[in-house]
Amino acid sequence: MSLEWTVLVVDDEGPIRSSLADFLEDDGFRTIQAESAEKGLTILEKNPTINAAVVDIRLPGDDGNAFILKAHALRPKIKFIIYTGSTDYTLSMAIKQAGVDPANVFHKPLQDITTLTRAIRRVLGETD
Repeated sequence: MSLEWTVLVVDDEGPIRSSLADFLEDDGFRTIQAESAEKGLTILEKNPTINAAVVDIRLPGDDGNAFILKAHALRPKIKFIIYTGSTDYTLSMAIKQAGVDPANVFHKPLQDITTLTRAIRRVLGETD
């Protein structure tokens, strides 16, 4: 891979967050992990190299939607992928306006996690 991307993984479930970060690293991404929306925003403020975020929706404190809206206001060029266990989740107009496409909403557990890495590369402008 010619480009090195940094992905923020925001998920309150430690084993899911860690295994997802490990998989992304094995696929050539740098990762930073956050267990809450608030921690994720603090990391974004301090780290200008983050290109994308994989975000769970159900989080303690601010939920994933609030994180996406605040993160988009803070860093408008960051791309978002939603990875949620909420099977009935639908995108609000505000989340769509923050740049999240319905094709970039994934439900846990994924049968093929490479689907997620392909989506990250696609939103970052890499071609398959």
